[in-house]
Amino acid sequence: MPDGAAFTLAPHPTAHRLKVAFLLPHFYAGGAEGVALKLLEGLDRGTFRPVLILQNRVGELVDKVPRDVEVYDLGGRRASASVRSLARLYDAENFDIVQTFTNAASVLCQAARALSRHRPKTILSEHTPLSLFMAGAKGRILRRLLMHATYPSADRIAAPIASICAEHETLLGARCPRTVVLPNPIVETGLAPTDIQVAPRARRIMTLSRLSPEKRPDLMVRAFAAAFGDTPDATLTIWGEGGMRAALEALAFELGVADRVHLPGYTTDVRGALANADLFLCTSEREGFGNAIVEAMAAGVPVLSLDCPVGPRVLLQGGLNGRLVEAEDAATLAAQMKDFADDPVARLDAAKRAAVAAKTYDIGAALRAHERVYSELANVVPGHQN
Repeated sequence: MPDGAAFTLAPHPTAHRLKVAFLLPHFYAGGAEGVALKLLEGLDRGTFRPVLILQNRVGELVDKVPRDVEVYDLGGRRASASVRSLARLYDAENFDIVQTFTNAASVLCQAARALSRHRPKTILSEHTPLSLFMAGAKGRILRRLLMHATYPSADRIAAPIASICAEHETLLGARCPRTVVLPNPIVETGLAPTDIQVAPRARRIMTLSRLSPEKRPDLMVRAFAAAFGDTPDATLTIWGEGGMRAALEALAFELGVADRVHLPGYTTDVRGALANADLFLCTSEREGFGNAIVEAMAAGVPVLSLDCPVGPRVLLQGGLNGRLVEAEDAATLAAQMKDFADDPVARLDAAKRAAVAAKTYDIGAALRAHERVYSELANVVPGHQN
């Protein structure tokens, strides 16, 4: 057990189940963390025993972890200082499979595996295109060297879209592990709308997003003010938290829309938030995938997104499943927002197509896809105890 490790005890299993560990730096709300939480909640307990390993046991999602899931804390150390602790944990707990969700965790996972006597099967999950990640990453040359040194020893590299897998195949060449596309578990099974309706004019604009620079919520506020500044019944609601809250509040006041721009904070009731929306916005400078876009699609809420790399273009199928906008300025974005908001025929057509496409990310189907990969690696039949 690593020094300072903390965990929640689970009931002792009556028969061997595959012990699948998910390794992340923390458990703050985010796309990758949300995927991990859905897996922890939904994996078939007859075959799998999920556990969670955190470099630092912090984040609002920690309290959402199911009670039967053990949570290990590596003590808040940096990845480089956690390698030996994680290796000792591998030896002590005999995990069958370890799955990672970030680049740093993937390097840590493989480095610890090289030092451990017990070497679990490993799946390195990537949720951001490599080109985008490297463009904004610190120490890019070192990261590439570490990936070349550690990634080839993994058993699988997984991603929610094929282009992310392809980038890793290009980077690692013949040494790249087998890649697999695993859909994110997002859409609650059986809850997709059967009768989609849209408002004659979309006036309740909303998004689900961190209040951070890469999401460009300031651009969203400026575009909203330009499009609907003289429309008193129009509102913009940004669900999420982050360091830009004060700046956004000041900006909304400056633009004269402070009474109609709402920042209610982080929510766990995504469906409730979407039920009060006529139009979903994404203004990110990059989206490796876009879980929130899928949630809006599944709820029958029309989506307008900037054509940022790479998720929105894939999810909206080049503009068939929503409005895809090429814009870097508030005026262009505002014109597109107003046009789409005032066109119920276009919004209804896009929303219907989007709801069908969102079924790909049904939680049940995504869980089964993950379980098949785990079972393949461990050579067991899903749904049966060893």
